[in-house]
Amino acid sequence: MDKKTVLIAGGAFLLGAVSVGCVAGIHARYSTGHQWGMMGDRNDERAFGNRFADGDTNADRDVANQNTHGMMGSSDTSMGMDGMHDMHMMVASEREFLQEMIPHHEEAVATAKEVVARGGSTPDIKTLAENIITAQEKEITDMKTWFKNWYGTDYVADGKYQPMMRPLTDLSGAALDKVFLTDMIIHHRGALMMANSVSSHIEHPEMTTLVGNIKTTQSAEITEMQNLLKTLQ
Repeated sequence: MDKKTVLIAGGAFLLGAVSVGCVAGIHARYSTGHQWGMMGDRNDERAFGNRFADGDTNADRDVANQNTHGMMGSSDTSMGMDGMHDMHMMVASEREFLQEMIPHHEEAVATAKEVVARGGSTPDIKTLAENIITAQEKEITDMKTWFKNWYGTDYVADGKYQPMMRPLTDLSGAALDKVFLTDMIIHHRGALMMANSVSSHIEHPEMTTLVGNIKTTQSAEITEMQNLLKTLQ
């Protein structure tokens, strides 16, 4: 084998090694950069929630970007929320919307009930929690009824939903309030993303009304929660 052939073969080997290394690096970045939602690392979630609470307008853009590019291997965990559960916040049919929104609402209701039961919250935060319970329990009932009527079977959770809110068990007073408000702001943002994504797939007038109510009510509650957070800081 002459020297030229050896050089060409060596170059090809090095190029292949670099390519494999790059692919492995991208995979590692994706695997480690999007794990808090599954592994319980809440530091990024807290920072991201505070950006919403502080009125950071770039936070909205980052949510959209993370959902658009979350499967591309970004290692920017400062966006938090695992891209708002990536595609779980985006739906392409009414059925998928109901399948995702019912457990999403159920988590919000359960967390709000815990805040009301635990005490230590301000009257305004208790009222907010009670309003969330009232509105979303009705919407859960409606969505389960529609699911049965439209698809001929009872709604059954498919187990894919990943909790978005931190446990409140070890918290009380202002600390509980801050975590509740911070997490619920992000949770509401997820609902708005789903509502927006289903808008072009609506087939029933009931869904039009529900989506409109979610957008109006939860947008207003986000503003209210941002203001309440400022009173706690």
